[in-house]
Amino acid sequence: MAAIDFPNSPSVNDEFTVGDVKYVWTGTVWRGFTVTPVGPTGPTGPIGPSTSINATNDTSTTTLYPVMVGAAGSNQTPKV
Repeated sequence: MAAIDFPNSPSVNDEFTVGDVKYVWTGTVWRGFTVTPVGPTGPTGPIGPSTSINATNDTSTTTLYPVMVGAAGSNQTPKV
């Protein structure tokens, strides 16, 4: 493996990339990070319904369960 020829006199947060590793100058050392290549965007899914659900048109059968907030055994009231 060949030696990396870093730039002379870098400024803090300067970036230098070698292959798939990006180095950032911290002011003291070059810190290396693996660069993750970004691939193409996948296909778009179907568009959802155009109407929104609210309290007057919600016909779902979902049951709401209270959530207890606080430590076990504490005297808390359910939050819905």
